[in-house]
Amino acid sequence: MSRIGVSRVHTSGTAGNARTHKVPVWNCTGARCPGWTRMKAGGAEDHLASKPCPLCSSPMEKSTREVPV
Repeated sequence: MSRIGVSRVHTSGTAGNARTHKVPVWNCTGARCPGWTRMKAGGAEDHLASKPCPLCSSPMEKSTREVPV
């Protein structure tokens, strides 16, 4: 059984020269929901166009996100 982790990114106070890389993610489309989850390469959800947000049940869409290395 896989576990879905939901992360929040707080960018204020982050060093401008911090090393980052892009990762594939599911972003929540809910107006007030900050939810996003990393996509696993070769995961069971790769074929999906959308999936429900684990926080608010709004649709999530595929995207990318810059995260610290």
